[in-house]
Amino acid sequence: MQQNNEKKPQVQTFGYQSKNEETQTALAVRYFETTAAIGIHLPLKGGENKGYMQFDWKNGAFAYLQPRDCKALHKKGIKVLRAYEDTGVFEAFAIPLKKGLLEFASARDLKKKLKHLTGEVNPTDICAVVYINTDDKKRTEEYMVHVFNQDKIVKDYDPSSGSYNVEFSNSEFEYFLDAMLEFARAMTNGSVHAHNHENRYARHRLEQNIFTMLQALNIDLSKPMSPAKSNNGGGKSSWSGNTPSRGGSSYNENIEVQNPTDEELDKLIGQLQGEE
Repeated sequence: MQQNNEKKPQVQTFGYQSKNEETQTALAVRYFETTAAIGIHLPLKGGENKGYMQFDWKNGAFAYLQPRDCKALHKKGIKVLRAYEDTGVFEAFAIPLKKGLLEFASARDLKKKLKHLTGEVNPTDICAVVYINTDDKKRTEEYMVHVFNQDKIVKDYDPSSGSYNVEFSNSEFEYFLDAMLEFARAMTNGSVHAHNHENRYARHRLEQNIFTMLQALNIDLSKPMSPAKSNNGGGKSSWSGNTPSRGGSSYNENIEVQNPTDEELDKLIGQLQGEE
């Protein structure tokens, strides 16, 4: 089946996998730079001879989400899951795609859409559906379904009789939602880190340019800055040294500064540009 975007990324990192051997489907989340790709896959042809089920990770139905979409998916999914645990009713919801839809619903609500799956499906199972190649009216007949596994929790076990009760948990679906949140957080933190790093780099580059300029002007950087003596008491600061001579082709003012602050650098640049 075709991808749900125009160009398939090349570099990928698996962040989450769910394999259901009963329905013979798998859901995988892979990360491409700032995009999370959620794909539903079928078994790999000829891979059954390995002794375990292999899946065709290169082909399937894909939904590509941005970090904010992953955040919205987690927020809505957790809310629906908590209500499902309390009431037994799963409220279906979906994330719109460029040419499709990513839907989450109970098997009971999907009904005929499960006919392509193998094995038995519990009506209370949570499913993910990726619809692709929708037309202008959002219609399509191309989609793939994956059923999340339910984990069994044993309660009230009696070793003498071997009796026990079983409770089912939707922890695999919740784990998927957590993966969406972690990806969104990682992208947010990564963007902030990159922004701060770029600011530090820009500041360092500015300081290097100023230092090179001062050296070219024969400015003495070995002495600390000293306040100027102002005749009118206006509180202005100047750089100690000889009065600059702006006539002719040479400019040999000595400006003394050591470890200047940002404010001092701004004043220095202003003086070099001839500002009053």
